[in-house]
Amino acid sequence: MSKPKVIFIDDEERMVRSLERMFRGRYDVIATTNPQQVLDLVRTERIHVVVSDHRMPEMTGVDLLTEVRTISPSTLRILLTGYADLAAVIGSINDGEIFRFLRKPWDEGELRKKVDDAASISQALFEHGASTAAAEPSPSATDILVIDDSEDVCQLVRRALGDTQRVHWSNNLEDAIDIMGQSHIGVVLSDLHVNGSDISGALKLLKRHDPTLITVVLTAFHHSGQLIDLINQAQVFRVLGKPVDSDSLAPIVSEAVSRSQKLSVDPTLVRQYAVESTVEADNGPISEKLRALFTPGQQP
Repeated sequence: MSKPKVIFIDDEERMVRSLERMFRGRYDVIATTNPQQVLDLVRTERIHVVVSDHRMPEMTGVDLLTEVRTISPSTLRILLTGYADLAAVIGSINDGEIFRFLRKPWDEGELRKKVDDAASISQALFEHGASTAAAEPSPSATDILVIDDSEDVCQLVRRALGDTQRVHWSNNLEDAIDIMGQSHIGVVLSDLHVNGSDISGALKLLKRHDPTLITVVLTAFHHSGQLIDLINQAQVFRVLGKPVDSDSLAPIVSEAVSRSQKLSVDPTLVRQYAVESTVEADNGPISEKLRALFTPGQQP
């Protein structure tokens, strides 16, 4: 079997040569400072991973990886940058659907692990013939859970979808876990702060135990470091700022439902949504209920 092909792009020649030396022999490595070359290669060859800097003069890394995603969805995308500005982080989620976000200066072991994981998953996706149309959506309904202090977002979702999906609402994490134990939830729309508590840790745990779960974050509070963690550890599908309007919410919810249904019928696609393992914070009864939710024979 031929080696996976990995492209590294940065506007600094010194940087891409360093990355080329690091991965030479392990992969078929292409190092470039030219975004157009990357796009041409992705169009004509099977490229497994593109690792891109964000701040480049011709094209930002987010814009480049967004085009890569459009051309070749099975090519996994990693954004590498020393400037974790909020717009780049949100764009990498909403437009680029990147696999991982890594800050400069990188840890060599961490970078190797991210590229290795991406290459392995991409190989499986290509061999499987994965694409945006690889799996037909499941005919069964996909329940949606809204976790928010106010029921307003839930009402917006219900109006947007009509009677096509069941929409549940909870304003606290404990009740939300009970709902997930009683219904097949495919999509979660959640604020990061509910009932006075930060629930980002719970979102990470949910995704780790159920990779098919699609999470949309709705929040008025944006912190780039927190969102980066949610990319790497929760594979957040989209981020929407509050207040949320129905025009922006409706297409994202519909897309999230469609993605959830595809994952439910195609296990190979699920690998793309694997998340990094983390040390689980102990939040007492809430952590116990979350663990019980995914432990056979136990009741949350």
